[in-house]
Amino acid sequence: MAVSALKFKVLLTYFDPPSYTAGEVERRLLARVDAEVLGPIRCRTEEELIAAARDVDAILLDQGPLTRRVLDALHKIRAVVNVSVGIDNIDLQAATEKRVLVANVPDFCTIDVAEHTIALLLALRRKLLQAIISTRSGTFDWVKIRPLERLAGKTAGIVGFGRIGQAVAKRLKGFEMNIIAYDPLLPRQVFEQAGVATVGLDELFKRSDIVLIHSWMSKENFHLINEDQLKSMKKTALIVNAARGSLINEKALLKALSEGWIGGAALDVLESDLHWKDNPLLKLDNVLVTPHLGWYSEQALVDLQTKAAEEIARVLQGSPPKNLVNKEVLP
Repeated sequence: MAVSALKFKVLLTYFDPPSYTAGEVERRLLARVDAEVLGPIRCRTEEELIAAARDVDAILLDQGPLTRRVLDALHKIRAVVNVSVGIDNIDLQAATEKRVLVANVPDFCTIDVAEHTIALLLALRRKLLQAIISTRSGTFDWVKIRPLERLAGKTAGIVGFGRIGQAVAKRLKGFEMNIIAYDPLLPRQVFEQAGVATVGLDELFKRSDIVLIHSWMSKENFHLINEDQLKSMKKTALIVNAARGSLINEKALLKALSEGWIGGAALDVLESDLHWKDNPLLKLDNVLVTPHLGWYSEQALVDLQTKAAEEIARVLQGSPPKNLVNKEVLP
């Protein structure tokens, strides 16, 4: 007796080869709603994405370029879930015009990014890299690391006060820091409930001893932080970015760090991950760079795969995604 084909097709893509077993969780969950998972398939270009997704009902998308051209070529597509927090690789306007539901997974790694941010902050503030290198080279002398200052009593400025920004603020309070934040999209009540003062972007950079970036990436936020903000910072101030590389103008940051406008930077993201080896920031002693691992923990991986697949399942069963980004698509 022939086995009948499943009712729906879902494409699982990847931009870079996944460092975890992609597909097992998604296949198990989506089989329950009569959906076949194709892939994971590498889709870095428009052409690759069009070829792989031409006949699917939904896409689990990992960084691939979902442009207007791609959407024009996909006639069956009903929903796309970006397997991440950000959605800057998706032409949201084109998707909305074509009535394609777009969702993300905004809460799978909140704890992990917050913890990594604190780790970067402490490593930078306590000069751990210099201390470790010095000790391994045969110098057991804390004097060479001077000066160090405690966090207590200093001001931390958080740019972007969504889930992650609020989680970071909660943890910073344990260090007895003064916390200010900037986020023009949130009502004042959000800051009041968190016990955090809301300020303008320029004031935040002038007042902060440490600036922590947790803003969304969008066309409006591209190079949100530039020479003007960096020049206004204290010379001892530090900047930590665990959000998106393009939020900071890297040429301006390089100049600020090289010429001593600010004290240092810790970056989990760069403007271009593809050409990271050639990035001059890696050669500076007052810079820490980690390979975009702030989102990662074993628990976060399971959450990411599960929550993304559940969003697709909701759509295939006739319901909107829980984390729908383009709500204009709904009646």
